[in-house]
Amino acid sequence: PQGVGDGMVPWAPSITLGRNPSSGMIPVAAELPPGVGGTLQLFDTSGRLVSSMPAGAVGNFIVNEAGVYFVRLVTDSGESAVARAVVVR
Repeated sequence: PQGVGDGMVPWAPSITLGRNPSSGMIPVAAELPPGVGGTLQLFDTSGRLVSSMPAGAVGNFIVNEAGVYFVRLVTDSGESAVARAVVVR
């Protein structure tokens, strides 16, 4: 178990976006520890799920409309992270 003062930093999921703003292809990578799975999800500003993919590797979300999008990483154990992506035309 991890505790205060044990020298270990608690792990938190993270998302790395490529070009931001982008022109429609949003490169995304999830930072996960070995053995932990998850899902990357892309939402528009109305909260509509636009696309999703497994979080195990680098991938791309492709969108056809300019705007602001939110990329959410949800791990199998319930941790999450969110990043904002902007698409311009």
